[in-house]
Amino acid sequence: MLKAMSTRRRTRTRDLLLIAGDHDDLLAMQHTLDLLPVCAYGQVFIEAGPEDEIVPVTAPSRMTVTWLRRGDVAGAALGAAISGWAGEWLPETDAPERNCVVRVGAVASTRIEIAPELRELVDELHVLPDLTRL
Repeated sequence: MLKAMSTRRRTRTRDLLLIAGDHDDLLAMQHTLDLLPVCAYGQVFIEAGPEDEIVPVTAPSRMTVTWLRRGDVAGAALGAAISGWAGEWLPETDAPERNCVVRVGAVASTRIEIAPELRELVDELHVLPDLTRL
């Protein structure tokens, strides 16, 4: 005899991740991605200039990697992508079932202005270290 499925969902905390940076932040971004659990969920935005800057990136299967072509102004495409992502994924009220963590590359953080509204909506905002200087 088949049992009816429950329509109740289990409430659990799920981290929503955004990792964003410039091509020059790629080493720190890949290091961060390598440390994530296989169940990590979220988005990766990487702004790059010429086609040869676009290289394979290894990420957990639920992390979507999107390369953005740099236009005339460095950081403009990345800033627009982060704003669009925030508008779609971040609720304006507290969502207890989800924590939002944003990690921005050191080089990218100097090229984009992180809006105060984004800072208020995320649970954690980190600037990744500049590993290219080590």
